[in-house]
Amino acid sequence: MKTLVGSLLFFAISASALAQGSRFPDSAVSLPSGWNGPVFKLSQNYPTQISADVYPWQSIDPLTAPNDYMQSVLHYCLAGNIEVDWVVQNNQTRTWYHAPWMHWGDHGREPIRGLTYEKPSGKGVLANTQTDVFQNWAVGFYNSPGGFTIGRVWSNALSPNPGLALFPENTVSCKLLFTEATKEQVPFLAGSLEWDAYIYTSNDNAKVGAPRILKKLRLLQLDIAVRDSRANSTTGWIFGTFIYDGTIAGNNPYARLRPVGLMWGDDKDFNLPQAQQGLKPKQTWLNPDAQHIMTHYGWLNRLNGPVDNAQSSCLSCHSTAQWRVLAPMVPPAGTPAGSPQWMMWFRDIGPGTTFSSGTASLDYSLQLAGGMQNLVAWVNTCAAHPTNTIVPPCPQAAFDAFNAHRPRPQIQLGYLVTRDAPEATRTKPAVSACGPVCGTERWPVKTWSDLDANKVSMQPVSQTVQGLVSLMPPATRPQNNRVAPIETTTFLVGAYLLGFKLEQDQDVHIVLGDERVHETMIVEIPNPKCGGVCSSKGLKPIQQARDNFLHHCGVPTSQFKKLTKPLQVRVTGVGFFDFNHHQTGVAKNAIELHPVLQIDFPDNTDDCARHVM
Repeated sequence: MKTLVGSLLFFAISASALAQGSRFPDSAVSLPSGWNGPVFKLSQNYPTQISADVYPWQSIDPLTAPNDYMQSVLHYCLAGNIEVDWVVQNNQTRTWYHAPWMHWGDHGREPIRGLTYEKPSGKGVLANTQTDVFQNWAVGFYNSPGGFTIGRVWSNALSPNPGLALFPENTVSCKLLFTEATKEQVPFLAGSLEWDAYIYTSNDNAKVGAPRILKKLRLLQLDIAVRDSRANSTTGWIFGTFIYDGTIAGNNPYARLRPVGLMWGDDKDFNLPQAQQGLKPKQTWLNPDAQHIMTHYGWLNRLNGPVDNAQSSCLSCHSTAQWRVLAPMVPPAGTPAGSPQWMMWFRDIGPGTTFSSGTASLDYSLQLAGGMQNLVAWVNTCAAHPTNTIVPPCPQAAFDAFNAHRPRPQIQLGYLVTRDAPEATRTKPAVSACGPVCGTERWPVKTWSDLDANKVSMQPVSQTVQGLVSLMPPATRPQNNRVAPIETTTFLVGAYLLGFKLEQDQDVHIVLGDERVHETMIVEIPNPKCGGVCSSKGLKPIQQARDNFLHHCGVPTSQFKKLTKPLQVRVTGVGFFDFNHHQTGVAKNAIELHPVLQIDFPDNTDDCARHVM
């Protein structure tokens, strides 16, 4: 695969404004009216050879001194950039370089700082006091080895060569990530670095052409990535992230950047069973001093920053950087956590190795992947609508083809290079001060440790299996919030126990049926030793319910045990809508009682253990 798409040469020949060696656009967004402050200019004078430099982290072992390693790279990124207010091409210590074609589309660069639209933070994601969804915006840049590689890949502005995307040793990428979150809702942001940016007025309308507003953003996160051959046995890259922490001393905002953690591999063999035993990833270091302000990390406590998706990790997201974009950055919705398909995102993929077969590796650079995808989107737009007002303007060849009725086929974009929807709609492992991580999907709600836990009524409402199964399921199922009124109601259900098993997340999975066994539903009793449960508002009744069930039915196994004789039970639990993964006994609307707070066996002379098949 020598070029991105051979047909792009059709445009490259005739697009004089973007011929080889000419400038890439800075932004496609006009400045706000009356603006007289900074204006972003892309650093695109890419070097034709790597500049001599000193790399101080080379003498530091990242495995035994991860904090020192991170601080060394941080100081390298800050040196000379603070003095020029992050106009990185003016840095007198070393020049840094931006990736091109990041100006295009819904996520494209805004015009003041060159920030691109990032994954927004849902309610409660940055802090428990956060009640609104906030936009996040970021700008990244590469040092000379990285800029050298970007320049080679993009030597032809309309026909990039992904085959040249192999970054040399000591390539460094730094990214500043800003949020519109306020210090009132996220208190640790007090005193942070503030930038003016021209962002979307509403997070619900983050599209090209949507209204924008000039707003103060605050530095929240700083990411680093280093091509380090000491990690060649895993991925060849070492990723780290910092969080701004206004609670610590420091004479400027940069001094209050606290390391969150460092990772040098994706712990490909670390899965739910290991986490349930209380084990931790071996190729991630998490800074214990940052835990008080981190609401989540990556999947099973792999490294990820405060804005990042909690069902992935720094390395797993970036491992999908390839052309064509045949894989999303995170496991698709509905993929069972820990399954072989899920673990495809947690492999150790070496430099130059692709995530998907039949593609070209972009060596962990999502900025290269996003830029190439944006270029193709521009080509598609020019082919279909050459008269649109876009940046850069469509070449004459597009007008000629359109006017001659020679339609050009649209090039497939693949999966969008995006970190997905707000965290409130995604799977997020619970971070708990007690117990190991046992579950992921809607785990705070399942364990009654979510943001809406205090909204649950303790007064049971009598209901039947048929009555609950007939309820309309909600359109959304938030990760850390409840869907009223069903999920804020405690129900008492008289039914028949049909069978049970032990789930991978350590829940006791119980299937109930109505009187005629026409409808079934699931009720679940979590393990009180698991994270989330051990700090749950319902810990005591959950423990009592589990003990009573084990007393009557014995210890469950991972194999579903069907009863030869259904037994009457009375179950009290909180309403909960699960996702339908074709679980044994799942209701047609996926309703459950989860957690179960009490289970009674009216006939104490007939234990269910006697009727297990």
